Amino acid sequence: MSQKESRQLELFGGKLLFETGTADQSNAGPAAYIMESQTSDKLKYSQSFHEGSGLARISADKTLQVEAGARSDNNDAGFNLTVHNGNSIITNMNGDISIQGKRITIGAHDELVLQAPKIRIGYSEQGKTSKVNIIGSQIFLEAGSLCKLRNKILYSNVFASFAGSYVSVNKWYNSLPSG
Repeated sequence: MSQKESRQLELFGGKLLFETGTADQSNAGPAAYIMESQTSDKLKYSQSFHEGSGLARISADKTLQVEAGARSDNNDAGFNLTVHNGNSIITNMNGDISIQGKRITIGAHDELVLQAPKIRIGYSEQGKTSKVNIIGSQIFLEAGSLCKLRNKILYSNVFASFAGSYVSVNKWYNSLPSG
């Protein structure tokens, strides 16, 4: 059977197309199947699965919304994304990425790296962040020429560590024999 004979194309209502066995090439290779839809105002949605590369692709001209867990219990995993081999990449070409939740946990087996020209922990509004805990057996602050946090931690810890060890200067002076 030739490649042209194995191709099937089904059109439903003028807005939904199923195609399989196409020989048309894309960057991902020939498609094993393509499902495409277009609205009256020319917005497109498609999904495809490609020979050779194994790429499965979903594309939406506007918002792609995935909802899950409507009937899950509060402690169930309502949405689980698993990558068995390789890296996971989330890229936003022209905007921000927001993750919202009651509690957000980022875990790493080896190292957690935050990289940016500027990193902020807490709200930008003064006093709105009530507490920041840094917990570890070794905490290093490697700062350039100006690091207010390092100086505050260094001096407050020095005085705090000596506070219980030494008698105050006034107490010591007053305890000297008069003479």
